[in-house]
Amino acid sequence: MRYSLWRTSHFLFNYTGGVLYTDSYIRSLGINNFSISKTEDDMHKDLAACYENWSTPLEIASLTDMLFSKELFPAEYQNFLKETMLNCQTGTNRLPAPLLDTTARIGHKTGTYDRNVQGELIGINDVGFILLPDGKRYTIAVLVKDSKESMADTEKIIANISGIVYHHLVSEKNISNK
Repeated sequence: MRYSLWRTSHFLFNYTGGVLYTDSYIRSLGINNFSISKTEDDMHKDLAACYENWSTPLEIASLTDMLFSKELFPAEYQNFLKETMLNCQTGTNRLPAPLLDTTARIGHKTGTYDRNVQGELIGINDVGFILLPDGKRYTIAVLVKDSKESMADTEKIIANISGIVYHHLVSEKNISNK
């Protein structure tokens, strides 16, 4: 059975003991420039709560990289997260867009928040790992806060960044991207 990562986050928070425990566990891994203090439900009820959960792109990319470089929890759960990310069906106009015509595989997790009272998109995000044709991989995180652009234009910004990184790494390594 497939679960969306949004449902997975609810399950994980319930399974791990909540947002504060999850925040503490991630800090124990050496990730510090972030905060998890609210659930998805909290943030939907109070838009200001969206700003209380945050991360830097480097920290969330580092955490994502740990899915491959560190035993975070039993392998079956770690593999479940990787497979769920590889099967993500949301945000195809974001990080995956420039990779669609390549042999690279992407596992990613999107974040999409409402508009604030100023009409800005509070957060449009995507974090993922890209498995390159030569067997190597990289992680990437693009976090857009308070975008004044349309959803489509904000997603295009994320896709453009993803494409630049991918094409740079592929050309640098002389990897065939088809």
